[in-house]
Amino acid sequence: MSRMAEKPQGLEPYFDRLFDAASRRNIEKGKLSIYDNMVRDSIQIEAEKELAIEEATAEALERGLLEGLAKGKAEGKAEGKAEGALAANLEAARRFKSAGVALDIICQCTGLTFEQVQEL
Repeated sequence: MSRMAEKPQGLEPYFDRLFDAASRRNIEKGKLSIYDNMVRDSIQIEAEKELAIEEATAEALERGLLEGLAKGKAEGKAEGKAEGALAANLEAARRFKSAGVALDIICQCTGLTFEQVQEL
């Protein structure tokens, strides 16, 4: 290990343990428990940090999905209202047309285009 310039990629966690074990051999026996506690604490801190990141990511994702769902519902309602209004205008235009009302007046009253009224 002393001749290695760097740890092989993808195997870093395993080599970290090997280097840790090698470095423990150089520590005085009285200080070994302090070193072990420091290593254990740093591992726990890293694990807690990863958990916090995962939880924050999940919360942000959930919040974003809920906001997207609410936006989608609002857009769907707006589209539904617009489609309902269009259907009502088309029905009114059909009745006006069958009653013989001039097409330009039907367009003015319903907001439909001349082409839409002609196709009825």
